[in-house]
Amino acid sequence: MSPEELVRWGMKVFMESAGPLHQFRFRRIILDEGQHIRNPEAQTSIAVRALHGHYKWILTGTPLLNHSAEFWAYFKFLGVPNIGRFSSFVSNFCNGSDVSNQRLVNIVQKIVFRRTHRSRLFSCPIVTLPNLNEKTEFVKPFAIEQALYKMLVASFINQLNSLAGQEEEQSRSFLTMILKLRMLNSHILCVQDRLKMILDDEQNLANLQSAVADSTSNEADINRGIYVRLEELMHATRQAKKAEKSITSAEGMLRNFERALAAAEDYGNDVTDWMAAAGHDMPSSKVLKTRDVIREWFRNAPDTKLVIFTQFRAMTKIFWHMCKTEGWVVTMLTGDMKPDCRTQSLRDFQTKPEIKVLIASLKAGGTDLDITAANKCILVEPWWNDAIQQQAFCRLFRIGQERDVEIVKLVAQNTIDDFMMDLQKLKLKDIEGAIGDARLPSVGIQGHLVDHFGVAERSADGTVRIRLHEEN
Repeated sequence: MSPEELVRWGMKVFMESAGPLHQFRFRRIILDEGQHIRNPEAQTSIAVRALHGHYKWILTGTPLLNHSAEFWAYFKFLGVPNIGRFSSFVSNFCNGSDVSNQRLVNIVQKIVFRRTHRSRLFSCPIVTLPNLNEKTEFVKPFAIEQALYKMLVASFINQLNSLAGQEEEQSRSFLTMILKLRMLNSHILCVQDRLKMILDDEQNLANLQSAVADSTSNEADINRGIYVRLEELMHATRQAKKAEKSITSAEGMLRNFERALAAAEDYGNDVTDWMAAAGHDMPSSKVLKTRDVIREWFRNAPDTKLVIFTQFRAMTKIFWHMCKTEGWVVTMLTGDMKPDCRTQSLRDFQTKPEIKVLIASLKAGGTDLDITAANKCILVEPWWNDAIQQQAFCRLFRIGQERDVEIVKLVAQNTIDDFMMDLQKLKLKDIEGAIGDARLPSVGIQGHLVDHFGVAERSADGTVRIRLHEEN
């Protein structure tokens, strides 16, 4: 087959298998929310880049979320010449050198038209918005939360070291640890699976009791209350497991069934689901801080409407119970809701004065929405990059907002939250450099995460072991 015949055959196969949009040659393509194509390996990105158009535009408020290499997908879609494949682009334009930085800046200056809220046209603001007050509230975890945090870290590090030589498994376990630590910072019952493993060890229970005994007087009651509740939950779970093991005998079946019923009445419908049994009445440092901030807002302005942004589904339930306990009328917006329910929930929040609080998952409430009925919001957990957070905040701070907007970000002190904030700054430095470009250090994000917990030691055979800072 000649090269010409091969090309004709390829075009024929493509046209037969292409979707309807790929069979047109558009005069103009305007891509809104263009950040969704930034990952070159994502199916959405591949499909969009395959569209044919004479003129192309990309609209986005957050073009870069993590690093300047995300420009490649945009450049490919727009047809920017001489950028090569992704690997070549990273090597030539994003390797951290001054030369590659200047190459990237030269392209960006030619094709990117950037405007912010501070931009002006003919000496006048392009858009006039109210004031924006963004602040970070540092939350000191309770003594029992700090103790459990250290136990969780030690548990995962032991697991990581047991996987020495299995780099892929180590990496997966490490990222799971980061997720679990972030969840624990919000509420300890968010990590009940790991909590059950930790508290099944009598030594850990004794250490936890010591931490509670040493806690300061102003939070001693809270720590004791949490410890007692955890003991009750652990006891109920053990009893349930014993019942499961012994239920095989015919004589013991009725007796164990009665015990299980009694345990369910004491500890909730499912004694093994700690969140269902105790999530509504067990406090956490972040939940109490959220409650106090909201109380202050309502005290100063009773007509205030606000949004609580959280990343974990379990936390939406906890905040729901908190609002009901406080007598605040609340609605929710989460990714698992049906589209019609989400639309109705948002409409109710926008139009009904009695609904004061919207609990929204960060991703579900972070894009394509108008929440200008609210002028206050709380971000419970820091995200991997600031851009996603800003997208969520801009659901409030946008055209149509008539009141000053206040944003509060909660950060648990001396935890993974501190690293998340530092990581955001590193990424922002890189992004601002590209739209200059001070690349993230070559050790990479995971290397920085390891440094947060301890020292990575590589043996002669290449296996990696992490030594906790406390072991040094």
